[in-house]
Amino acid sequence: GIASGVVAFRPSKFFTFSLGHGKNSFGEGYRSLFLSDGAFNYPYFKIETSVWRIKYVNLYTQMTDVRPQVSQNGIYKRKYTTMHFLSWQVTDDFNLNFFESIVWSDSTLQGGFQVDFINPVIFYRPIEFAVGSGGGNAMIGLGSSYRLFKKYKVYGQFTLDEFNAASLAEGAGDWKNKFGWQLGVKGAGTYGKARWFALLEWNAVRPYTYSHREVVTNYGHYNQALAHPWGANFSEVILKNHWDYDRFTADLQVNIG
Repeated sequence: GIASGVVAFRPSKFFTFSLGHGKNSFGEGYRSLFLSDGAFNYPYFKIETSVWRIKYVNLYTQMTDVRPQVSQNGIYKRKYTTMHFLSWQVTDDFNLNFFESIVWSDSTLQGGFQVDFINPVIFYRPIEFAVGSGGGNAMIGLGSSYRLFKKYKVYGQFTLDEFNAASLAEGAGDWKNKFGWQLGVKGAGTYGKARWFALLEWNAVRPYTYSHREVVTNYGHYNQALAHPWGANFSEVILKNHWDYDRFTADLQVNIG
C-alpha cells in the first residue's frame, strides 16, 4: 500500500506549516524541472510564507536510495533535501520565481546531520562552499510566466546544476555544463456548453544534470527522478488537449522525445 497525508497549521494569514507524507511540485507546466510529483511519496515539512505579492516556500524532505550499491547490510541509505521556492507576482499578469535545492546525506559528510543546510534563507551556494563541495548536490533555477489575453499563459523554467563557460564556448559538449530548460504555452476557455484546455510544451535537459560525484546524493528517490521523469539527456515536446461538451469528454496527448 501507499500511505499519504498531511497536517497543516496556519497561525496567521502570512504563515502555513505542513507536516506530511506525500508529494510536492513547483512550476506552471505539465512537467517540472525543479520538483515534480512523479516520484514515490516521502516525508516532508513545509513552511509557506505569503506577504504582499511574494510567496516563499521552505521544503525539507527525507529521501531514500534503494540501490544495492549504496545500501549497507541490506539497509537503504537516507538522504535529505532542502528546497527554497520564491514566487514574486510582479504584476497581475507577470510572475517571476526562483528555486534552489540541496541534496545531502549524513553518510557522506562525516559529521552527522548537517545543520547548516536547515538555514531557511534562499541561495545555498555560500553554505556549500563553507562545508566543502562534497557536502551536497546543489542546484538553482529560474522560472517565469506571463498571461496573454486572459485565456493564455506563456511559461518557462531554467535549471542550472553546473556550468563552465569556457567549455560551452568550445562547443565540445563538456559534461560539466549541466542545465535544462522548459518553454510552454497553455490556455483554457468556454464556448456555451463547451469547455477546452490546451497545452504545448518543450523540455530539454543536458546529460548528467541532477547527478553528483557522490552516488547517494543524486536528485532521485526510490530509483525515480525528482524532476522530469526521464531524468537527463533528452528533449521532449508535449501536446495536450481536453474538451468537455455537455456530458461528453475527450482527451488527446502526444509526447515526442
